Amino acid sequence: MYLDLCEEAGFLSVILFLKKIIDILQLLIPIGLVIICAVDLGKMVVNPEEKSVVPKITKRMIAAVSIFFIPAILNILLEEAGQIKFTATTCWANANTSTISSLKAIKAEEEKARKEAAKKAEEEAKKKAEEEKAAEEAKKQQEEEESTELYHENGTDGKVDVIDGIFYKPSTNNSGAAGTEGSGPYGYNIYFYNRLKAFVDAAQAAGHDIRMSTSEYGAWRPYSNQKYFWDCYQTKKCNNGNLAARPGTSNHGWGIASDLSYYSGQHGKKEAKYWAHENAYKYGLKFPLCQNIRGYCQEDWHIEPAVLKRK
Repeated sequence: MYLDLCEEAGFLSVILFLKKIIDILQLLIPIGLVIICAVDLGKMVVNPEEKSVVPKITKRMIAAVSIFFIPAILNILLEEAGQIKFTATTCWANANTSTISSLKAIKAEEEKARKEAAKKAEEEAKKKAEEEKAAEEAKKQQEEEESTELYHENGTDGKVDVIDGIFYKPSTNNSGAAGTEGSGPYGYNIYFYNRLKAFVDAAQAAGHDIRMSTSEYGAWRPYSNQKYFWDCYQTKKCNNGNLAARPGTSNHGWGIASDLSYYSGQHGKKEAKYWAHENAYKYGLKFPLCQNIRGYCQEDWHIEPAVLKRK
């Protein structure tokens, strides 16, 4: 594709300036040439032996005439440069104030159209991102609804009521106190434990090594342990300063949260995490602090019931 210099306002402005200089030169050079040649001829009349006058006059005439061929010379040089379209007659004709102003106006309109197109593309991209976010939220909501459709437990275990698959924890801030653990293994709420057990068993069947916590740190958690984690979170001097709930408010203290451990298994540790986060909803579970396991994520190990409310 050729760059047509004869349609470029900037280049034409240079040509217009050059035209003005050439016009002046074409006016002055013949006058100067006549004067210089007259002087040279005068010297030859005074001194007939002066042989160099005629060659000088010839060279000066050639130099003077060459100024009229500048457009043609430019035409040859620019065409040889490649990818540049330059026609002397067209450029010389276009190099005028009116044409240059028109080309600048056209360029301004093109730039305006380009900016508007870029703005429109940006708005469309933003709209698409918002739609994708809305779709993701709708999917998440659907998954939560599906989880309650799959599980319809009813009953009370420890201090937690389960009604039609929805977990209701006490509104008091004394989780982890005596009597708050569930009847399931490791102090888990039995309904939560059953979901968790089905989840880790399915992971094992799929070749992923995912294990629920069996200690008082990651399963049911007494108040004293929660206070330790809270102090670490405040001081950043222990437990890596990990996020922790205020003592008495942690869902671990009601037996309805677990800190999972991921191992390599058949497919690797990372794939185990991906499987866990992509399949938890099928078992009525969710990772409340991790919205995107493949992007930014906090506590990819902390799992709870999919729908959890206060009494």
